[in-house]
Amino acid sequence: MAERLRAAQDVLSFAKRYGNTRLEAACARALAHDSAHYRTVKTILASGADQQSLDQPQTPAAYARARFTRSAADLFAADPTTVH
Repeated sequence: MAERLRAAQDVLSFAKRYGNTRLEAACARALAHDSAHYRTVKTILASGADQQSLDQPQTPAAYARARFTRSAADLFAADPTTVH
């Protein structure tokens, strides 16, 4: 637990160098990427990624429709008499 406390204190210390606004943006970006680690926040701040908009990636329309004729549930049905 002490190592997590130290990491949290180190993350908070970035506010002195980068300011609260940038630190909040970097933490939000790290959480959006499901990586709430000291190194992630440090890299985001150092690269300036916190100053870019945090847009959610959009799936291209070509990939939005189903790509297979049968669903996975149909394909892997528990009924052994079904021939695929």
